[in-house]
Amino acid sequence: MESLASKYRPKTFKDVVGQENIIKILTNQIETGSFKQGYLFTGGAGTGKTTCARIFGADLDAEVVEIDAASNNGVDNVREKFGNVSSSNQ
Repeated sequence: MESLASKYRPKTFKDVVGQENIIKILTNQIETGSFKQGYLFTGGAGTGKTTCARIFGADLDAEVVEIDAASNNGVDNVREKFGNVSSSNQ
């Protein structure tokens, strides 16, 4: 059974209500092709963080990785989620 939040979640930025500033920023980045390495969506419950991230990811044909900071609040939690990723910049 699908939850109401999933069933009625907006599928496009045009359907999102109350997030005009972030929608403008994200759509401008899509239109200009100027993307950043990562995006952090923060705010209270029900403000549209996941919805905007999913729409943005779909528009970019990118994978959205959702991390709940309350559950993943330590280095070990993050390592477990993403594995040991090394960087040549270290």
